Parts: sequence; structure tokens; C-alpha cells
Amino acid sequence: MTTQNWNELERLFNAAIDLDPADRAAFLARECEGRPELQAAVNELLANSASATDFAAVINATADDLLEHINLGGNDRVGPYRILRKIGQGGMGTVYLAERADDEYHQQVAIKVINHQPGRNDAIVQRFHAERQILANLQHPNITRLLDGGTLDNGSPFLVMEFVDGDRIDHYCASHGLSVDAILALFLKVCDAVQNAHQNLVIHRDLKPSNIAIDSHGEPKLMDFGVAKLMRTEADGADPQTVLEERALTPLYASPEQLSGEAVSTLSDLYSLGVILYELLAGQRPFGAADGGAYAYAQQVIETDPPSLSQNRKRAWNAAATVQAGRTPGRKISRDLDNIVLKALQRDPGRRYSSVAALAADIDNFLQHKPVSARPPSLPYLAQRFIQRNRLASALVLVSTLTVTGLGVALWFQADLAARERDIARDQLARTTAVLALVEDMFTGLDPDVSQGEDITVRYMLDEAGARMLRSEVEDQQAAPVRAVIYRIIGNTYNELGLADQALRYLDRAMDLHQSGLVADEDEKIRAMLAISNTYHLAFELDARLAVSTQALALSDQRYGAGDERTLEALEAVASANHMLGRLEQAQALFAEIYQRRSESRGEQHPSTLNALKNLGVVEHWLGNYAAALSAYTRCQELGEAAQGPLHSETLRCLGYRGLVLETMGDYPRAAPVLEEHAQRSAKVMGENHPDTLRSLHSLADSYRGLAQYDRAEALFLEVLDRRRSALGQDHIETLQTEMKLARVYRLTRRYDDAESLINHAVEEEVRQQGFEHPATLIAAQEKADLLLDSGQLTAARELLLRILAARTARQETEHPELQKTLVGLARTDLNIGEPAVAQQRLQRALQLGESRPDYQHRTRRQILALLVESSEGLNDASAAQAYRQRLALLDNPPRPG
Repeated sequence: MTTQNWNELERLFNAAIDLDPADRAAFLARECEGRPELQAAVNELLANSASATDFAAVINATADDLLEHINLGGNDRVGPYRILRKIGQGGMGTVYLAERADDEYHQQVAIKVINHQPGRNDAIVQRFHAERQILANLQHPNITRLLDGGTLDNGSPFLVMEFVDGDRIDHYCASHGLSVDAILALFLKVCDAVQNAHQNLVIHRDLKPSNIAIDSHGEPKLMDFGVAKLMRTEADGADPQTVLEERALTPLYASPEQLSGEAVSTLSDLYSLGVILYELLAGQRPFGAADGGAYAYAQQVIETDPPSLSQNRKRAWNAAATVQAGRTPGRKISRDLDNIVLKALQRDPGRRYSSVAALAADIDNFLQHKPVSARPPSLPYLAQRFIQRNRLASALVLVSTLTVTGLGVALWFQADLAARERDIARDQLARTTAVLALVEDMFTGLDPDVSQGEDITVRYMLDEAGARMLRSEVEDQQAAPVRAVIYRIIGNTYNELGLADQALRYLDRAMDLHQSGLVADEDEKIRAMLAISNTYHLAFELDARLAVSTQALALSDQRYGAGDERTLEALEAVASANHMLGRLEQAQALFAEIYQRRSESRGEQHPSTLNALKNLGVVEHWLGNYAAALSAYTRCQELGEAAQGPLHSETLRCLGYRGLVLETMGDYPRAAPVLEEHAQRSAKVMGENHPDTLRSLHSLADSYRGLAQYDRAEALFLEVLDRRRSALGQDHIETLQTEMKLARVYRLTRRYDDAESLINHAVEEEVRQQGFEHPATLIAAQEKADLLLDSGQLTAARELLLRILAARTARQETEHPELQKTLVGLARTDLNIGEPAVAQQRLQRALQLGESRPDYQHRTRRQILALLVESSEGLNDASAAQAYRQRLALLDNPPRPG
């Protein structure tokens, strides 16, 4: 019976049942013309309906009548097996208990024999053969094993399967009085078996309690793949998840799409698992048999949502209390479990779990007191689940928080009582009360009945707390100083997460409170200004960063003096702003001063000292002093790991920058593993889309490019570009840098059109945002010039290269390693226009730059020597040409020591 015919049978049955018996024959003859088997099936249903009230019994009785059963008795043989007794029978076949008859070894088995009627049930035979193939492909401890198979003398096929001496899962759970947790642990093993079938492209399509047996060891065994479907792969021309074909089903556990004749997928099995889990926990199925028979039942499933598991469970237990004495509900059904089951039972497959594995993962989360994904998250819910999972740690944090808060309040009161009148102390008491009320309001409402969500993250807690702060904002002079502090802390935390837009939203609120006159705390105002400076750094709003940092420096210098650490923090922000604006010498001098002062006052291992050392390394890096930069980064990493551990943010940044400078130096074999290590650590600690993580991935891709692994480089650059565009925007400087590096890969693989669109956008935007003379813009412009050279646009390339040379000369960067590329590019154009003497001068200067910088291992040296051979030949200087050839040969075959 196909699902389509099933629907037609249902329609005809429900229409005919309301007719007088005298009118039914004519109606069915008209409706079933040319389809005698359908007419016979409707008549069988009508005959059984007179005495049956449950539609499932009607269908089973009809199925039994439609097939001629084969009866095997004791001592009958099926291959090498002796039949012991019948243990089950259904519409498709009969199952017998048997044992080996040849005495080779003792083993009891289950033999399934089809009820064969030649010419009438060929589709069932095909399904039987399919089951044999499916079981042969499945190997899992919770799936019954296929042992043998064959055909009886009358043509009936049979399967020999592992015999499971146990009870069906619903009876087992009831008879053993399993708790909710024990039921879920057992059910997880069933999920694992079904997921294994799905991974082997098998959809069971008839999951129900009678097809899941529990053996003598308490292990579930998934059985009866007689109506399973082998999913086609994409190579077969069909969607692997949804393939329509004839199939049988058990309506009481079937999904809405099965009952309505739509495509069946792995999510149909997931729905059936949901029905089974519902029944195991509630003691009854989500939908009972309807008064209108099978059609009405199907309509319930297709058109209505199931009732709450917890409500249905209460009704089931109350009804069974007098019958099943001693059986208790055990653990209360929580909202989490309710929502897990209801998500599995969504009528729309797209709203269910994405897989059986996802359902199992959520059940496992529930058992471990972790948040589940079956509901939208909220801060109170997440916090409560975190506390349940980490009771000791949460208690310690709570005690510590209350202790610190109480100490602060006590000191506050003591200072006020000593310095002010009692009425002022009362005012401070009111302010403190407001603080505590505000903080309490941010983290109250830990009610599991209204809480929903996923695993707790800093980001999520931050979003929820910040939103609550904004919603509760009022013009309250007592609360204003508290709000200013909390806004600044939230903004700072967003900065650490690399989320500039969110950070600025709260930091601007803090500054508004300071500017309004409601807050008179100058110390806190300086902290807020420096936090805003860091946000502008993330957002690459460089002029704004320098302005606010300079203001903070002036205020701090006036209030604390030049040697105070708070003033050094402001000076560090000014130095960093100068660095990002390309004023490298000024930044270098400032960072060197800060590093020296902090080393003397705080020691080398202090986080602020390490930060200054790292920043000094960054400026040396930009200045082309790669050996100095590598030394600073390495020292920073070593000291950071000793003092703070390998996963501290500053330690991680030093590790990442060490990889960056190795990549810049062209030492790609050393750079790649360092960058891979940093990307993994940073993703774990800071997140996959954190700017630090993306910087390492960006440089790792460039290392792959340097190693000539162009496919790998392109794939990673495309990934970083997509993530940077999403996180930072398409015109952010770091996004433009990735476009430039990806354009280089396209140039080297001669995909000039792809490279051109990327590099043009990058150069135009960098010129607009930073000016042509900025160091980063000059690097992008150099890449564009190289593209013009390689694509044969020599005139345009020469114009751009001369402009780059002028800018570097104006910046007094006559020794910068990047100048080497510009000189080589110009020499290529010189040779093209017939000026080998000029070309040779530029090439000799470029070679000198490379040889004077052993820390710079750029691979243009081979190109320089080859061009020097060409320029010497153009000058008819054979001896010079030969000398350069010999040097070129030494690059490929260096002399061996000793």
C-alpha cells in the first residue's frame, strides 16, 4: 500500500462509512473503477469497522486477511536452522525463534519469513530484499545484526537475525519503574543507533516501541528495517534527504509528512523518536485515537500541535495510579524537557532538530544541567543553568561578590562618616542602595519557567545585561555615577571581544553622563575616554582616537603628574594613535619611553610592561626592523607565558605577532606553524571572529601563498575576507588588507581580472581613508603596480611606481625593505624602455637592501639577480652578466660546509 493509495483509501473509507449499505457498492464501483485492489481494501476496512473501535486494529486485521501466512512448526528446517516456535506475526511476515540444527555451535536466532503470494505482493518481496541489504550494511551495537538469509522452497525469502531475548522499550521502562533520567539515558542509545543508520544513508521509517527491544543486559536493540529506505546520494540525481517512493508506515508513530504523502527524510525518523520519547515519559502518546477513525487521527497529527508533555504525563499517571501501584513519576518534567520533546514533534520538519544527533545532544545537555537549544535564550535562564552546572564555583563567586560589595560599602560609609555630616552619609547610603538595586535588577528573574537558551557566553550575558540597563535608564542623579561605571565596563568588555559598534554604544552613554554634570568623578572620566580610544582603534577611526587620547593625556597629566601609571596609559594611547596614523618615529620614541618606565616601576613581567614591549615590537615591525620586532615579540611571549599562562590575551597577541613578523620576513616554513597555533588558541579564548584570530588566519593564508600552496591560500583568504566583511564591514582597513593579499594570489596564478577588481577597491579605499602616503596604502599600491607589470600594463605601472618611490623618499624610508619591490618594478620598466643603465642602478640598490637585511628573506633576490643578468647583457658587459649568473646558481646549489 503506497502512502498515496493510503490517503485515497482513507478518503473513500470515510465517505463510504456514512452511506447506507445499499449505496456503498455503487459508490465504490464508481470511485474505484479499474482499481479492484483498492475497492477490495476499502471493503475490508468497512467490514472490520463494524466491530473495531481502534483504527489501528482495523488496519492490522485487514492486513492479516490480505495475506496468506506461512505456518512453520517445531522441527521444520530453514536452511541450517530448526524452528522452535513462532514469536511474532504481522502483515508483512512471520518471525520464528530457531536454533542451529547442525550442532556446529549453539545459537538461537530470529528468522523472519515473508508471507509470499506470487504475483500479488511483489512490492513486499522487494522491501524484504531491501531490508536484507540494509541490515547487511549496518554494524552498530544497538542494531540487530543480520546473520544469514535465503529463500524457502516455495519462493518465500527469509532473514536470519540476531535474537533479542527481551521486552519492548515501553514495557521495559514501565515494568522497571525507570526514572526520567534513566529513560533518557536509555533513549540516547536508541538515538545513537538511528543516527548510525542515517549516516549510512538509511531512513528507518517505522520507528515504534515494538521495534526497539531491551536485551537481558539492559541494552536497546533497534529492529525491523522492513520498510526502511536507502537514501539516494546526489550522484543518483536525487536529494539524499528526501526521496519519494512507495512505503508502508505505522500511523500512530508516523510523522505529518508521512501521513500526508509528502517527502520522507531523516527528520521523519526524528519525529517518530519524539513520539516514542513522549510516550515513555508521559505514559501515553501525544495524540490518542480519534473518534473519526484513521482519517481523523491523521488530521490531528497534520493540523494540530501536541499537548504539553508535562500536562499529559500528569493525566496519564493519575489515571494509572490505581492500576499500576508502586509506579511513581519520579523526576518532575521540566520546561526544558517539555521543549526538547515538542521541538522533535514540530509539524514543520524545518523547525525540528536538524538531526537525531542534535536531539541527542540537547538531551545530554539537559542531563548535565546545561542550557538546551529548544528555546530562545535569555539571561536569567542561562545564568540558572550555569549555576546548576557549576554549583561550587557559582557559590564561591556569589560569596566573593557579596564580600567585596560589603567591604566597599563599609569603607565608603567610614570615609563619609569621618569627613561629612550624617545627612551626607545618608545620601551615600541611598546611592549605595541604588547601586545594589541596579545590579540586582540586572541579574534577577532566574525562573526556569520563563528562561530559555543556549550555553552561557560572555557575549550573551553582556548583551542581556546591557539591554536591561538601557531599558531601565532614568534621569536619576544617584544612579548616574553607577551607570557611568557599568556602561564603561560593558564597553570595555565589548572591546576585548573585538565588537567596536557595541562598545561605542555604551561608552558614549558613559561619556554623556560625564558631560551632563551628573557625574563629577574625573578618574572615571579618564578611564571612559581611554576605553573610547581603544574602541576607535578597533574601528580604525584614527584621527578620532588621537584626539580623545590627547584629551585624556592632558587631563591625567594635570591631575596625577607625568610619572603616574594612569598618565602612562594615556600616553600609550597617544603613541598607538600615532603609530596607526603612520607617524612611526614618534610612536617608536613614545613606546620606548613607556617600556623603560614600566620596566623600572612595575617589572618586566607586569601585564602593562608586556603590553608596552609588544607595542614597541609592532612599531619596529612597521619600520622594517624585523629582527628587533621578532626579538620583542618573542620576549613578550616568554615573559607572558611565565607570568600569566599561554592563554592570556597579551601572551596570545605576542604569539600572533611573532607569526606575523616571520611571515613578513618571508620565513614561511617557520611562520605557518606559529600562526596555526595562535589561530587555534585565539579562537578558543577570544572567538573565531575576533580581530586577533582573523589577523593570524590572514597571515597564515599569506604563508601558504609564500609556500606556493595557492589553492590553500585562496580558500583561507576567501574565508577570512567573508568573516571580516561580516564582522568589520567591506571598507574596514583590515578587510581591504585581505582583499589586497587575495589579489596577490590571483596575480601569481595569472587570474588578472579577478585580481584587478579587488586591488582597485583596496587602493581606492585606503587612499580615501588614510591618504596615499600612509605605509599601509603604499603596500597596497605596490601590489597594484606589480599586477600592472605582470599583466603587461607597463606605462601605468611605471607611473604608479614613481609615485610610490616619491612617497617613500618623502617619508625618509630609504632603507625600508618594501622599497626593494619598488626598485625592482621600476627596473623592469627601465629595461622595457631601453634604459639598462638606469635599471642596473636600481637593481644594485635593491640587491644591497636585501643583503644588508639578513632578517628579510624575501624571494625577490632571485628575480633581482636574473634582471641584473639582463641589464648587464643590455650594456654588453659579459663579465658582469656571468658573475650574476654564478650568484644566481648559488641560490639553487649553495656550497656545503667543510
